[in-house]
Amino acid sequence: RKKKFNKKYLNYKKYDLSDLIYDEIKNLRYYNSSLIGILNNIFVKKILKKKNQIKKTICWMENHEVKGWNMAFRKLDKKIKVVGYQGFTNLPQLMNTIPTKFENKYKVIPNEIIVSGKAYIKTRKEFYKNLKIKLGPALIYQGIFDKKNYLKKNLFLLILTEFNNVNKNILNWLNFVLSNNNKVKVIIKKPKLLNSDNLLTTFKNNKNVKIVSDNLSDLLKNSKYVIISGPSGATLEALAYNCKLLIPFIDPYDEKYLKDLRISKNTYQIFKDRKYFSETIYKINNLNLDKVKKNTSLKNYKNYLFQKIKRSNEKIFI
Repeated sequence: RKKKFNKKYLNYKKYDLSDLIYDEIKNLRYYNSSLIGILNNIFVKKILKKKNQIKKTICWMENHEVKGWNMAFRKLDKKIKVVGYQGFTNLPQLMNTIPTKFENKYKVIPNEIIVSGKAYIKTRKEFYKNLKIKLGPALIYQGIFDKKNYLKKNLFLLILTEFNNVNKNILNWLNFVLSNNNKVKVIIKKPKLLNSDNLLTTFKNNKNVKIVSDNLSDLLKNSKYVIISGPSGATLEALAYNCKLLIPFIDPYDEKYLKDLRISKNTYQIFKDRKYFSETIYKINNLNLDKVKKNTSLKNYKNYLFQKIKRSNEKIFI
């Protein structure tokens, strides 16, 4: 299958990227994803051969294994409506989640994409302006619409991502803060899937650090400041829970990411200097927790970033 790609590609802005492209195609690191895509394609072909009456198909659209699924439905039966649900926040660092014009040309993406927040309609069209998008409910984020008032008893919550290199850097920043101030208390939320135990060894005996695997929503409800960087839905979820973001300059895309979504600079602060980051944490820590003002500029973000489930938007899946 891969030998057919072994050819000379057209130069891109005078650069010959043929070797780079083919090295990526030959890479077996994501063999499992490639195989799932092929199996999905074969599975759909067999379903349609049996003359099953299908009006609509919906996939969870992260845009890798589902390419074979989408292509089979779109090419073999044009009457079937092929829909992709993107129930996650905008993650532009993961470019595969943003459909392209050429993916549509070769029918490996759905006819229509459902996004879970108003903020993501424009950003999902970055590589294909004519992409058909509809607004649907944020099925996995409904906790943010809970009207109960929370105490916000935790001052600092540090959230690790599913990327080791990001976690390593952000923990180095935290280590710098703690080495300069032994009064700062921080809760560290471990990632769901990635094993981060080796990176957290340094902090296990630190009385001011609590490492937890608790439900993220519950932690955000009770936290005032969130320390985070890199591709993670928790960044925008934190805004919806009225937390202010403290972002070490680790992933250069963080600032552009928030700017593209038109997030007010009052809601976050990006630090390019560790010393200034440490001083800011120390300054906040010295304030009486009850006197740390609620950031009123955040109150409207939950309805901008996430859609509440309603009877009207539930029908989009039927």
